[in-house]
Amino acid sequence: MQDRHVAFYDGCLARDKASCVVEQNAMSDLGCRMGYDADLTIADMNKEVVIKNEMIESKCGWTPFNNYKVTGFPVATIVNGHLVMSEGKVIMESKGTPLKF
Repeated sequence: MQDRHVAFYDGCLARDKASCVVEQNAMSDLGCRMGYDADLTIADMNKEVVIKNEMIESKCGWTPFNNYKVTGFPVATIVNGHLVMSEGKVIMESKGTPLKF
C-alpha cells in the first residue's frame, strides 16, 4: 500500500487513475467493508502552512501547534460523499454519522 502512495506523491500515478486505485484496493488495503462510511481527506503534500489558532474549527478554538510551520496540509475533506471542507474553509456542516461502540 505504501508504494502506491509514494508513486502518486512522486507524480508516477496519473490523478485520473487515483480514484480507480482507491476503489479497487480500499476494501483489502484499508479494511473497509461494503455498507460502511468511507470519509476522505485530501492533502497537498507540498503545501507549506503556518498553523494558527484562527484556523481551528473545533470548540476549543486553539491548537498546541500555533505558529508551527508544516509541509503537507489538508486541502479538502469529503464526508458521506459531501464536500465539507475545501482550501481551509468549511463549506457545510459535517454530515458524518457518530460511531457506535
